[in-house]
Amino acid sequence: MDIYKNTYYPKNAETRPYCYLVKHKSSGLVYYGSRYCSGANPDLLFIDYFTSSRLVRTILEKEGIEAFDFEVRKVFKDKKSCVQWEARVLKHFDVENNPLFLN
Repeated sequence: MDIYKNTYYPKNAETRPYCYLVKHKSSGLVYYGSRYCSGANPDLLFIDYFTSSRLVRTILEKEGIEAFDFEVRKVFKDKKSCVQWEARVLKHFDVENNPLFLN
């Protein structure tokens, strides 16, 4: 069983969109992301959901979960608010040009 594969969420599962921060312990690099699909649950971060980042997944496969610290930064009532907040944070930190980010 692949622990990095997300579990199917039934359509009737409670959805709690959230933004999160993942930090690679040895390098200090971070990834900021969000999860807002049907059944999204912040309690399952790094239990059932790890991230959509290919870079983070590559490190996870090589070094394991212990290589990261992670935290849920904010929980939302709806997808729209979550997406808007994530975009605001990513823009604020200019993650496309910021060498501290894995985004």
